[in-house]
Amino acid sequence: MYAQTGQIMSSRSRCQLIPALLCLALSCAADAETKRVNAKTLGELQIPIIFSAPAETVSLHQTTISSEIEARVIDVQARTADEVTADTMLVELDCRDYDLHLRRAEAELSAADAQLKLAHQRLQRTMPLIDRKHVSQDVLDQRQAELDAAQANVESRQVQVDQARTDQSRCVIKSPFRAAVIRLHIGSGEFVRVGTPLLDIEDLNRVEVSSQVVPSDVPSLRQATELYLDFSGERYALKVNRISPVIDNTTRTQEVRLGFTAQSAAVGASGRLTWTEQHPGIPSYLLVQRDGGLGVFVVQNDRAEFLPLPHAVEGRPAVIKSPADTLIVTDGRHNLQSGDGVLLQD
Repeated sequence: MYAQTGQIMSSRSRCQLIPALLCLALSCAADAETKRVNAKTLGELQIPIIFSAPAETVSLHQTTISSEIEARVIDVQARTADEVTADTMLVELDCRDYDLHLRRAEAELSAADAQLKLAHQRLQRTMPLIDRKHVSQDVLDQRQAELDAAQANVESRQVQVDQARTDQSRCVIKSPFRAAVIRLHIGSGEFVRVGTPLLDIEDLNRVEVSSQVVPSDVPSLRQATELYLDFSGERYALKVNRISPVIDNTTRTQEVRLGFTAQSAAVGASGRLTWTEQHPGIPSYLLVQRDGGLGVFVVQNDRAEFLPLPHAVEGRPAVIKSPADTLIVTDGRHNLQSGDGVLLQD
């Protein structure tokens, strides 16, 4: 009787123990699958993203001024490294021959004017005679032809005068704009011909900044509102003028041309173009790689979810456009997979 009762009690105990052990095993398995991580909100992690690229100040006009006439150099007033204003005399050429050419052209124009006046008078005297039939129509036609020829001769002589004046004006070479003299090619006493280089100058008014930017940074550059050239401890405000659509085959960069919005740096100044991304980002150490792409792990409903960031670049801060209270895994992220259960540690 007692033996049977003991066997019944033992059987009941085993039946009660099995579910308890099963629950314990499931609980341990769940604990094993849950991974402990640390996380912070996006608002706590955000930092400004600052981009930079090498940049140099360049002149839009680098001009070699050449002689437009044949003459001897009388004086070279420009010197290398001079800064000159527009219309400043740079070089003076011997103009005596061209002065004589102008005087001769003007004299020939005066003679042509006199011939034109005479032809006009002869035509005026002939016209009444044709009505009286004292002269033939051929005579009238001849007088008209003489007037037309005289008029054409005056116009031709006027062109010669204009050309002589133009040649005379070329005896004095002036700066076409505010410029810096870079190099002299001639000296006083030299004879120059048409096309002989006289000096090199660079425009100081039309100045831009040239920078080579990697294509992945171009979108942020287009949207940036504050751009600067950092040079020799000074910062110069800039604006984007043009972005080349062509990617250089050698450097794999795109050329960007920028203009100064206030004070300009000196031509040739070499520094860094810097700008700040419009949206803040997260530090690069938070990025992990999954399925061939970079991203971060966020915590949603006690589970880790991988959030891909298509424009992220390894080693650089990345933009993430999510709510500021989004929880981002900071520690324990390397062993996570999307869908893993997580337990936040204090």
